Amino acid sequence: VTAFTDNLVQAEAKYGAGKVLEVVGEASRVSRDDEGAFIGIRSGPLGKGKVQAYFPDANAEAFGAVQEGQQVTVLATLRTGKSTEKRITLTSACLVTP
Repeated sequence: VTAFTDNLVQAEAKYGAGKVLEVVGEASRVSRDDEGAFIGIRSGPLGKGKVQAYFPDANAEAFGAVQEGQQVTVLATLRTGKSTEKRITLTSACLVTP
C-alpha cells in the first residue's frame, strides 16, 4: 500500500505482470459493484490503504463467510491500470485464511 501511495506507476510495474500477491489486512466489507464481487481490505488506518480484491463466482461461498473487522489473507493478482492512490484493485482473489 505504501508503494502505491508513494508512486503508483512504479508500484504497478513492480507488483503487476501477473504476479500473485499475498495481502493481509482487516476485512471492511464483502460487496459487489459494476466490476463484480469483491472483498474490501483495510491495510492501514480507516480510509487509507484500501484494497479491493475481486473474486470469481466460484469463490463466493468462502468470501461470503467473511465478517467486517476480521483479519484475512488473500492471494490475488494486480489489475493494472485500475488502481489509484486510495484504492488498489486486485483480481482472481482466493481466500487463504478467514
